[in-house]
Amino acid sequence: SAQFRNQSQLGTGILEEREWDFTVLGIRFESGDNINFSAKRTYEYLDFGYEVSEGIAIEPGEYTNWEYAARGGTSGRRRVSVFGGITRSGFWSGTRTNFGGRITFRPNPGVSIGTNLQINKVDLPQGSFDANLYEVETDWSPNPWVSMTGQVRYDDQTQLIGLFARLRWIVKPGNDIFLVYTHNWQNLGGNILDDRDLITLSRGGSVKMNYVYRF
Repeated sequence: SAQFRNQSQLGTGILEEREWDFTVLGIRFESGDNINFSAKRTYEYLDFGYEVSEGIAIEPGEYTNWEYAARGGTSGRRRVSVFGGITRSGFWSGTRTNFGGRITFRPNPGVSIGTNLQINKVDLPQGSFDANLYEVETDWSPNPWVSMTGQVRYDDQTQLIGLFARLRWIVKPGNDIFLVYTHNWQNLGGNILDDRDLITLSRGGSVKMNYVYRF
């Protein structure tokens, strides 16, 4: 299969992005396990430069790159499911290699615990750096009407830690109440496990109610 996306600036008509996405081979087994191989060609126009990592700047200009990916996973119906992949792609004027993996445990009905890891190795003419993302997510649904989700993620490139928690209560079909809490920290220390120094960047909570009136 193939997908095409084109994005231009309003007014000027300057092409900002163009993307061709090809699924070269996709296999899904009767068990629900799957594997697929894909290729993507991307054109990007960068009108302003920016610093992608400390001391490493991306210059404005036009960039065309290819991305090749192999991904696979086991069925989500299993008590333990696994998803993983490797991607090799151009990254502006350099290259990026990504290794990603996710393991989800479902010890009991309505309970799931997932761990996600993304490892990115970037090589540019201006320099090289690693950017890794670590994530733990839990879901608990004690009954069909109540569900709770919690997520903690850490980005070792920006040294940011984020917490997201949500409670959903279905009062009756179509009428929902959501309670959401978020908290973000910046690590000013060294290693997050042994020498951390956390400061709060932001935190907040919100309540959302959905009501459907039928007539």
